Amino acid sequence: MEKLDYNQFVEIPINEYQIKPQVPAIQNHPLVEISESHGHLLLLKLFQRQERIYASRISLKETKRDSIKQEISQLCNFYFFFHMLCFPLLFASMLSNPKACSN
Repeated sequence: MEKLDYNQFVEIPINEYQIKPQVPAIQNHPLVEISESHGHLLLLKLFQRQERIYASRISLKETKRDSIKQEISQLCNFYFFFHMLCFPLLFASMLSNPKACSN
């Protein structure tokens, strides 16, 4: 039994002049049957349109999430860099004049 690949695209003809001979692997695709019926074809087009809208919204949210991750990592790097500079200065000043800290 031949394994079907559902990740392939099925070109849906707009009119009867655009109908082309199909590749044998695509002939068994479930969307081919749907594209042959006009009512189902309209529902398929609406579904694909809605799917594109959802995909664009998801990609926008993923872009925002990635930029927020980048800002958080940048803030963490600044925090550690600040402490890398401040703690040695604090301990060096304490060791050079121990009485200054007790005052």
